[in-house]
Amino acid sequence: MNFKRIALGLGISLFFIYLTLWAPNIRDLLRGECSLYYALFGRARLDFSHIWDTIMEMRLFPLILAFLLNLIQLYVRGHRWSVLIQPNGKLKTSDGVSIHLIGYLANAVLPLKAGEVIRVILVANRLQISSSTALATVVLERMVDLLSLLFIIGFIYFVFPIPQPFTKVALIIGIVSIVAFAILFYLATFKKPISEKTEKELDKNILGRKLKIFLARFIDGFMVLRSTHHLGIILFETIILYVLYMLQMYFLLYSFNFTTTYPLIMASPIVASIVLLVIDSIAIAIPSAPSAVGTFHAISILGLSLFDIPTDPAAGFAIVQHALIVIFSITFGLAAMWHSGMKIHDLSRLQKEQKNN
Repeated sequence: MNFKRIALGLGISLFFIYLTLWAPNIRDLLRGECSLYYALFGRARLDFSHIWDTIMEMRLFPLILAFLLNLIQLYVRGHRWSVLIQPNGKLKTSDGVSIHLIGYLANAVLPLKAGEVIRVILVANRLQISSSTALATVVLERMVDLLSLLFIIGFIYFVFPIPQPFTKVALIIGIVSIVAFAILFYLATFKKPISEKTEKELDKNILGRKLKIFLARFIDGFMVLRSTHHLGIILFETIILYVLYMLQMYFLLYSFNFTTTYPLIMASPIVASIVLLVIDSIAIAIPSAPSAVGTFHAISILGLSLFDIPTDPAAGFAIVQHALIVIFSITFGLAAMWHSGMKIHDLSRLQKEQKNN
């Protein structure tokens, strides 16, 4: 794997790990009131004995329920992807589940969300379609997720006092996402989205012809947008999926007794679950080191602070939640690879194969 990609992923995670463990004091450093070492490492944020106590006090049964919900979510995701890709080939739900699991495993052991790349090449090989078309289906799936999160954020805006910086970021992402989805919808629904004049210009050189072929195959991946029947199924399963995510978050909060300890969560545990679901989705989406180590923990702790949860209990929650994700991804991902006749080193090979394509 490219050394620069590894370094970038590790760098992002190390930065967030640092911000989780220490509170930098740049103001006093600039004033000359402390040394560089003290400014960077003089104020620890976490008390690990308190974090351990928080973990030891959690309830196991709701934690097990939260873990098992991963299986139902995975099935829904696998079936929804089979619907998204249907105009280009028949993907069995079991195959969709298997490829998702291998993608999760790749994200757990490789940096910068490599699992998405692995999924593209696996589904392209499974259905004998072009990588460009397979890539489009993955992009469309993520666009559906993003638009769903934006809808949820819009709901949250009216029921929870979101800090202004979060609101501005969400607004920018929302505008960009809506414009991007509108472009994708246009490409999918118009029979000839590229004008003849543009095609003639592209045909003048090799690079242009390759781009023309890529665009044609990429647009094929969005053909499902032409079917109102398929869109209805996708919408229904997306709603089910995010209800399951919200329920999983509620079980986790209940497991740590947050629903009976902290007033802001006690007042509306469902709203708290939805808010934290959105924040954790952002944390997972950021390209970083394998398993989103550091980035997930820092952003999860930040999200819990919105409900006045102290740093140490929040860190305990983030550690356990992240561990559940990693354990599920690696355990079931390895099982899916074994069932598919793959070995762990095939992940890097597939990533190189996609790069060459």
